[in-house]
Amino acid sequence: MYEYDVQKKYDKDDTLLKLSALNNNFCKFSQSVKGRSIEKVFIAYTEGKVVTAGDMKMGLSFVASESIGRCYLYGDQVTIFDFSYSELKKTGIADCHYNYTDNELKEYKAEKLLVKKNLSLSLPSTIKWIIDESNDHNAMMFLRGKLMGDLLIDRLLDYGFENSYSVIKHIQDNFDVENPYPGLVLKNIRNSWAEICKNAIG
Repeated sequence: MYEYDVQKKYDKDDTLLKLSALNNNFCKFSQSVKGRSIEKVFIAYTEGKVVTAGDMKMGLSFVASESIGRCYLYGDQVTIFDFSYSELKKTGIADCHYNYTDNELKEYKAEKLLVKKNLSLSLPSTIKWIIDESNDHNAMMFLRGKLMGDLLIDRLLDYGFENSYSVIKHIQDNFDVENPYPGLVLKNIRNSWAEICKNAIG
């Protein structure tokens, strides 16, 4: 992760309200409990609450949902942020600044963010959400689940997320997740989701 001082390295026009106009889903992997990220920092992301960065040099990182599949090393839940005009205005963070770091994860950084909802990796529906929201490349990185030698299926077992483990393992065993041209593979996975869950979980 790279350090960016969000208090110094922003354009004056780069506000959360401006970013909301992109109509993207913005989110991140976060921890439901401490110790489920490769980073040592723990921040609680409570639904409906504004979260403020404890370290303004780092800020709060987040990504457009198309990148979320490559971020599973950072937690056991997907936190989705609320960028609706009405909520940004109501909570007083519409004019808070952000910057785009242009690093490998294509992260944004902000001083404050409003949490909309948390999706636990314990639920196969969250696995499906990640696959659907990520672009094809990042969806396949997630399904392969071996970033930096850290296996997704091992993490799911460690967390006690047996249903999600079974779904990912079934996909890895029955679909060509190593295919360098993932479009058709992902289409088959998405179209077969109900059958995958039935076969994996029962």
